Amino acid sequence: MNNFNLHTPTRILFGKGAIAGLREQIPHDARVLITYGGGSVKKTGVLDQVSGCPERHGRAGIWRY
Repeated sequence: MNNFNLHTPTRILFGKGAIAGLREQIPHDARVLITYGGGSVKKTGVLDQVSGCPERHGRAGIWRY
């Protein structure tokens, strides 16, 4: 096993209206990773709403895996 140091400061927003305040939480130089399970996040439009936050405000894009 290789030695490594992992530092992962994480902020999780959830609840009614959480997406509306998301763009203020993303630093200008941030790289955003969205993890999700099944298809409901796509069907409800939440993925599109969250994915659009950085681009609409001139911030770094989101990488989807």
